[in-house]
Amino acid sequence: MHQISPTHPRTVWPALRAIASAAAVGMATLLLVGCPGVAPIPLEDEIDVGGGGETPGGGGGPAPPVASQLFAAAADPAWVIFRTNDPAQTGSRGRTHWHIGNQSVGMGAMEAEAVKISGDPGMGYGIVFAMPNVGTFLTVLITTERTYQIGKFTTTIDADGTTYQYTVINEQTDGALWTATTSLFRDYGRGNRIRVEYQAATREYALWFNREAAGDPPEVRFTDPTPDTNYDPAAGSFYGHIVSLAPDEGFPHQEVQVDFRQITPADIGFEPPPAAPTAAPPGAAAMGAAAVRSGAVVQRGSSTLFTGAVQ
Repeated sequence: MHQISPTHPRTVWPALRAIASAAAVGMATLLLVGCPGVAPIPLEDEIDVGGGGETPGGGGGPAPPVASQLFAAAADPAWVIFRTNDPAQTGSRGRTHWHIGNQSVGMGAMEAEAVKISGDPGMGYGIVFAMPNVGTFLTVLITTERTYQIGKFTTTIDADGTTYQYTVINEQTDGALWTATTSLFRDYGRGNRIRVEYQAATREYALWFNREAAGDPPEVRFTDPTPDTNYDPAAGSFYGHIVSLAPDEGFPHQEVQVDFRQITPADIGFEPPPAAPTAAPPGAAAMGAAAVRSGAVVQRGSSTLFTGAVQ
C-alpha cells in the first residue's frame, strides 16, 4: 500500500471553453432525466484516460453491420454491457463514455466487477463515484495490462460557457500517468473487482482490487484534490461505470466490449435498456440494433480524449 499525495495532481490536457452546442460540433451530450431545474450540458473535452495500447485496424472484406449496445442490459440482469463497433462512437482523439444511475446513496463503498472482452488493451474502463452534481465526479480506471488510474472530472459553468477538466490524481513521481499492480488480473475475459470506500473521518478514499477479505489492506489511499467543502460524499453520491475508446479500435471490423456487474451499492438507480436481439451472425455483426437510452438514467455522456501524451 502507498499513499497518494493530492498536492500536485496533474491536469492532463488544458480545459476547453465550450460555448457552441454539442449538436453543432458533432459531440455527444449528457442526458438528464428526472432532475428538475438541471439543463443538459454539452460535453466537449479533451483528456487522457487511455493506456496507450494499439488495436490493429480492420481486415479486408465487406464491413460488418455497425451497431452499439451502450450500457445495455445483459441476458443476466446482474450485468450491464458496453459493446460497439461503430466508428461514430470514437474519433481522432478517441472518446470516453459513461452512465450514471439516478439513485443517490451515501458513500460508504462502491464496488463493481468489470470484464473487458475486446478492444484496445491499454484503454481504461472502470467506475464512477463521489458525484455531487452533474459533470463532477471521481473515477478509477483499469486496463487489461494490470495498470490503473485515479482521476477527477470537473465541470465549471459561468457566463463565458462551460469548462471541462480532467485531473490524474495518482501521477507517479516519474510522470507516469498509470500505476502497475499485481492485484489486477491480466488479459481479456478476466473479471476484476474494483472497490472504493469513503472514510468520512479523514475524508480519504481507500481502493482495493479483487479484495479477498474485509481486513485486507487497501491498494492505496487517496483524497479528492479539489474537494467541494459543501459536499459530503457520506450524505449521498451517484454512481456509474465508464469506458474509454481509442482513436483506432479497428471499427467496424473489430469491436469493443466491456461488461459490468454492480455489487455495492446493489441499487444505483440504473435501469439499462434491454439488450438488442442478436439474430445476426456471430461476431461484430451480432450486436443488434443500437440501445435506446432509458428514462431511469440521470446522466449519460461522453467526451473526446487525447492519447498523444500517454506515458
